[in-house]
Amino acid sequence: MREALETKAALLAVEHITEEEIYRLEQIVNKMAVTKDEKSNIALDKALHYTIAVASNNTILIQILSILSDLIETHIKDRRREIFIDKKNITKLQEIHEALVKGIKNRDSNTTYDAISRHFALIAEYYQND
Repeated sequence: MREALETKAALLAVEHITEEEIYRLEQIVNKMAVTKDEKSNIALDKALHYTIAVASNNTILIQILSILSDLIETHIKDRRREIFIDKKNITKLQEIHEALVKGIKNRDSNTTYDAISRHFALIAEYYQND
């Protein structure tokens, strides 16, 4: 469910994002690139996805994603820990987030869709181990 909602939010953001929101996304992704503290990175990750949801300009989608994020926050922290056991995934996820921001900034639905798909494919690799 999260994948479908966040994909829709990202694609709507391509159409509705403001310059201020683009700037915010770029600031977040730049901080993510240099922050080594996992607690800070979790907060930045949450801010990135929330900013994309807000940029979708869809009130219902924003509310659902916000509630969902709060409900699964602990699960996301645990899953990130598992994903980052392989240090290559830290770089991979950063590259995906950068591609996502670039796609939205350039109003490129294909790049945005590809990035969000890669994001959830990475996560899905670790769900298969459950």
